[in-house]
Amino acid sequence: MDGAALFTWRCHTAPMSGRSSRLRDASPRLAVALAVVLVLSGCTAPTPDDPLTPAESGRLRAQLLDRMWAKVRVQYPGVLRPQIGSTLLVADREWRGDVSDCMQAKGFTVTRQSEGGTPSGGIEPESYAVASYACSGQFVTAGTVSTLLTDDQYAALRDYYVGFVRPCLLSAGARSDPPPGESGFVGDESTRGWNPYQQIWASTLSDDAVDYLERRCPPVPRWLSLAGE
Repeated sequence: MDGAALFTWRCHTAPMSGRSSRLRDASPRLAVALAVVLVLSGCTAPTPDDPLTPAESGRLRAQLLDRMWAKVRVQYPGVLRPQIGSTLLVADREWRGDVSDCMQAKGFTVTRQSEGGTPSGGIEPESYAVASYACSGQFVTAGTVSTLLTDDQYAALRDYYVGFVRPCLLSAGARSDPPPGESGFVGDESTRGWNPYQQIWASTLSDDAVDYLERRCPPVPRWLSLAGE
């Protein structure tokens, strides 16, 4: 099936008034032509069929959290594992800030570096590792989740990136690197890190500009969720 067929395009149009309102009485042929124009000019993010069911979402979340906790257990075998109420998928550029804010809310002073922050000193390593797990488990990027998707699920994510996000960014005048080659893109985990937003997130664009692009071209599809059942 063509990747585009996975998506149902939804467009928002403003109410017509005045001279434009008379188009309502136009012939069916004109109405169809007008609808095509509106679809091509006013589309928002596509809504795919559900590549990830709620049950699969729950299993994916459990698998991801188990992988995170395994790293803590290796260092501190006897430590108790905290419960994580929910996990939110966030854009890559927001992840470090979200995790750092979470750590600070737990009483840790951190700097916003890789892995969500580093301790500023005078912190018990075991407590910091447990808190880091709890915060990292609350905020996860699509790139992290993509490494656990099946080939079919990742193919759907790739279709979203290539068929909607990147064209949307380019039409907005933003820069977006092309994806890796088709061969190996789905099955090769090393290529799953590609994201059409990479160049934008690494640029000097203002936060307002990036926020606008992310609203116009959502970097995470609605179906990619870790909410579970």
